[in-house]
Amino acid sequence: MAEHHMNVEPLTSAIFRSSNPAGSLAAIVMMAFLLIVPAVWNGIPLFYYDSVDYLRLSFTFDLPVFRTASYGVFAGFARLLGSLWAVIVVQVLMIAYTLWITARTLAPDMKPMTLVAVVSVLCLVTGLPWYTSQVMADAFSGTVVLGVTALALSDKSIGRLHEVLLTVVTAIGTAVHTTHILVASGLVVTLIGLFLLKRRMPCLPNIRLVPPLTTIVLALCLATSMNWIITSRVFLVQPTATLMLGLFVENGLAKRFLDDTCPEQPDSFRLCAHRNQLPDNAADLLWGSDKGLLERLGGWKNTELTKEAQSIVKGSMKAYPIDFIRQSIVFTLRQFRMIESGDGLKPMNWHLEGSIREFYPTQLDAFLNAHQQQNGISLRFLHPIELTVYFASVLLLPVLAWMVRRHGNGPAMVLPLLVIMPLLGNAFICGAGSAPYHRYQGRMAWVPTFALVLIASPAPHSVHKRSIRNVPPRLSPLHGSDGRIRHFELADQVSHAPDRPPDRHDFGRGQLGRYGHRPPLADRVPPVVPGSSEKQVAWVGALAVVTLMQHVQLARIAHGQSVSVPVCVSPCPSDVRIDRAILGVFVEMARPGPACVFAAGLVDLTPEVTGARAMLAAIPVGVFATALGANLGL
Repeated sequence: MAEHHMNVEPLTSAIFRSSNPAGSLAAIVMMAFLLIVPAVWNGIPLFYYDSVDYLRLSFTFDLPVFRTASYGVFAGFARLLGSLWAVIVVQVLMIAYTLWITARTLAPDMKPMTLVAVVSVLCLVTGLPWYTSQVMADAFSGTVVLGVTALALSDKSIGRLHEVLLTVVTAIGTAVHTTHILVASGLVVTLIGLFLLKRRMPCLPNIRLVPPLTTIVLALCLATSMNWIITSRVFLVQPTATLMLGLFVENGLAKRFLDDTCPEQPDSFRLCAHRNQLPDNAADLLWGSDKGLLERLGGWKNTELTKEAQSIVKGSMKAYPIDFIRQSIVFTLRQFRMIESGDGLKPMNWHLEGSIREFYPTQLDAFLNAHQQQNGISLRFLHPIELTVYFASVLLLPVLAWMVRRHGNGPAMVLPLLVIMPLLGNAFICGAGSAPYHRYQGRMAWVPTFALVLIASPAPHSVHKRSIRNVPPRLSPLHGSDGRIRHFELADQVSHAPDRPPDRHDFGRGQLGRYGHRPPLADRVPPVVPGSSEKQVAWVGALAVVTLMQHVQLARIAHGQSVSVPVCVSPCPSDVRIDRAILGVFVEMARPGPACVFAAGLVDLTPEVTGARAMLAAIPVGVFATALGANLGL
């Protein structure tokens, strides 16, 4: 007999169709406001040491040798609109949209106001709003991870417009900083691994590689083109030898290399004469005063110093490879735990006042009177809270994912990996590649907490189309000693007949598909009299099951829970479609009134049907009318 495949129809499309656009827009605006509250309290956007280069770029087109141009071009919104607020407003709207579309993709049953409440809590217990309120590319670090993940795990139900918009927003956030490109690229490599692994583990969710790859390519094009527009040179990142020298000064390998080399070759490096004056950390070497050691040797633009730094870095790595690897691991782990918010939010009068006076004179008073310029901003009160929340979220992510795996929530199974790997990658890139700073990891420390909420949020089983042949054996029906099926799991999705449009009687939309909407029970009960047809009998049985689920609070679609009921078995017709590739009840309305109820499952009858055919379970009215009706008062 021909083999029939039962395709899963994603539930998220119904949810998107039934969502309220006005409510979603209001949620995005409210989240954007929450993300900008620190700037509003400060009286002007927050600034870091690097902010001055980005603000000046759109006026001077002068790109420092240690910067890339993308965020400077993005900061040109301030020049276009004549206000520093323009940068922050556009920034937080993009971030709020990414949060919304990620929640809609990975937790589609989450209501917009629930998402706003989640972001409110994040703003209280993490440093999220303190980064999004800064004129810094760090604001996008976390949303790059979420955007790429959402694109990979989404299905076409989010719509072409949202997919394109999310791709563009994520690409812009990726392009504004070199570390974002590296982190996003590492995440795509992880997605490719999961894509290949799915062949051996069918329970994994479908991974879409084209949207994330498109995002990376677009980000690379944006970053390279922005650098070319500003400098007339095509490059992705400028020479980093001097930055790397700072790292080797901090880990002690540069001093060790110079001590071993200079006595025999005193003229080989200019730093030989200053090797005993090297600072203890990279910041003092790279960003010290104008009279610091780096400036005395020629500064960032000195090509001879750049070549010397490159020689010292390469020589140290070659002479002490084991020590370099050990220090890289130590710095990575150190960076992973350094998340204290408020790093660098000190008074910036000495650093920014001249640029504000020159380019934004109307906002000079607001800048000088801001809290940051008065006494600086200290977030010591937040540090123990965010540290606890950060590590608790990282530890609970895989635990919670393991707990919800039985409910078929595919994205939840891989989301911990897609969050923790970028965190580790960011710690390695920044800690082992530059030097550990709190802002590097703090800018992403809120992501695992947000991911934890997405996993804990009720989510439909069927986010991706699968074949019933991919159902793991552990989901097979329970068999009695005589080989007959005794129980099956109730599915939380049902579908309307393919040959007619859905109506309010359909389980897939009217009864269970919409948020909080269920037609009255009387509207769904057809008349049942002795001698009724099999379809009417089955319909009453289905109502009893649904009522049971409602009474034990298992009826909501996204909860992913089930109950067991006895069934009897008969062959499954070839034209039956089910909405979930696990055992379940499938209700198909032929017309308003009569209906058919099917219990779909894998059965071990013969080798020919195992794993390839489903069975039709006709639910006798007597079992439910007596056993359930007496207990539930039907």
